[in-house]
Amino acid sequence: MAGRPVRFARPSEAQQAGVSTIYQEVNLVPLMSVARNIFLGREPKNRVGLIDFARMHREATELLDGFGVRVDPRRPLHTLGIGTRQMVALARAVSVDARVVIMDEPTSSLEPREVETLFGVIENLRGQGIAVLYVSHRMDELYRICDRVTVLRDGRHIHTGDLTGLDRMRLVPMMLGATLPRPAAPA
Repeated sequence: MAGRPVRFARPSEAQQAGVSTIYQEVNLVPLMSVARNIFLGREPKNRVGLIDFARMHREATELLDGFGVRVDPRRPLHTLGIGTRQMVALARAVSVDARVVIMDEPTSSLEPREVETLFGVIENLRGQGIAVLYVSHRMDELYRICDRVTVLRDGRHIHTGDLTGLDRMRLVPMMLGATLPRPAAPA
């Protein structure tokens, strides 16, 4: 991070250093409200130390508005569709002053409109100097939003480099472990 190698013994250490993760499977609390999920463990407090629900709801609404999500922050998470839950997870991840956001197959449960919103959020994060690690096997997405690519296969590092100049005909075999047939020699 910031040009230096780091090693974290626990997830909490990574979080404290500014690493935030959005998992493919939404890992929030379904029975809690949208706002409680966004601020879980970081609830804003009033002067006497109690949760400031008005502020929490206002800030949750502002965050979600930035993602194009219009939902009552008091609404229980389990009453929302999976795509909206994913956007709540994204709002939680970016609300913690992250320096690195890891997204694991973030579009797997999103509608096309939500995917466009996500890509806008990624551009916004990049504009703020926040690194985004985007885990996906969807070629169109990679070529649309990524600068660099790392290919991992069967737990092994295969390739890291700029995506510019790396065409799909070379990238896909790296991912699959296949080799391309050589073109026939001219006669």
